[in-house]
Amino acid sequence: MTYRLVIPGRLDIAQLADLVAVSEAYSAERERSMEGASTFRDGRVYHSGAPQMVARVSYNGKVWAPEEGGALLFNPYA
Repeated sequence: MTYRLVIPGRLDIAQLADLVAVSEAYSAERERSMEGASTFRDGRVYHSGAPQMVARVSYNGKVWAPEEGGALLFNPYA
């Protein structure tokens, strides 16, 4: 199963192999933007072809379960 990363108004990329690739794609776009956390939006993660969000990516590239206060799913600094 692959993932799709959406950063609203900025990026929509599918066929990401795993949460590592999701975090890397998000972080690369964040770096390109040169924006700070107050203006660069969280990423939304879906299973490719599915409508329900399965995770979100925060400004620091960490991937979280989608619900408020959700569990950490991937930490690029670990």
